[in-house]
Amino acid sequence: IVSKRPSITLLTTGDEAIPVNSTPQPWQIRRSNGPMLEAMLRGLGIADVTSHHVVDDEDLLGEAIDAALSKSDLILLCGGISKGKRDHVRSVLEVRLGPPAFHGVRQRPGKPLAFWSGPPLVFALPGNPVSVLATFCHYVLPAISRMQGSEPTPRLALTLSSPLDPHPTLTWLLPCRINARGEAIPLPPQNSGDFVSVVGATHLLEIPPGRATLQAGTPVLASSFRI
Repeated sequence: IVSKRPSITLLTTGDEAIPVNSTPQPWQIRRSNGPMLEAMLRGLGIADVTSHHVVDDEDLLGEAIDAALSKSDLILLCGGISKGKRDHVRSVLEVRLGPPAFHGVRQRPGKPLAFWSGPPLVFALPGNPVSVLATFCHYVLPAISRMQGSEPTPRLALTLSSPLDPHPTLTWLLPCRINARGEAIPLPPQNSGDFVSVVGATHLLEIPPGRATLQAGTPVLASSFRI
C-alpha cells in the first residue's frame, strides 16, 4: 500500500478489439475501455499510467504482465477473465501470484471480476464496457483512495424517480443521472456492451437483489463518477 499517487498499468485484451479510429468488422469492436479508464484516472490526478493492448496470446500476455509487475503499484486488466478458450488472464496471473483472493461476484454487470492482493494489487475486470465502468467505480476507485491514504468518497443517499424491478438474485450496479429534484433516474443498458446507454450518467446505483418492485421514492445508494 502506498500513500502517494500510485503507478498504474492498464492492460486491455482481446483479438476482437481494434483501435478507436478503425472501422470494425461485424465480429470486431473498438477499444473503448482503455481510453475510458485513462480519462477517469487522469481525472483523479494520476499521471503515471502505462496503457497497452494485448491480443489473446498467452505468451504475449505473460510478457506484458511481467513488465507491469516490475513497475506498478496497481495493475488493471480488461477482458480475458471469463471461461472462454482464449481467456488466459487467470491462468497467467496464477503462475505469478497464486490463486486470486476472489473470482466471481454475485452482481450484474461484472460478475467475472477477479482480484489479487499482490503486491501489486491486481484487478481483472470483465471486457464489456459497462461491466468495466461498473467494476472500476465500485471496486477500483475505493482501492485507489485507500492506496493514497484517504477514505473512499461516501455514497450518496438518493430516491428513485420511477419504479424499478431489481434482479432477483444479483446486486445490480446501475448507471443513473440525477434530476432537478435530486432523484435518481436509472439508465439501464440493453446489455453489458451497451456503452451508449451510459451517456449522461453521473452516478452508479447499487440495487440489492429482490423480487418486489422498488417504487418511486424508494431510498437508494449511489456512487459518483466522471469520465
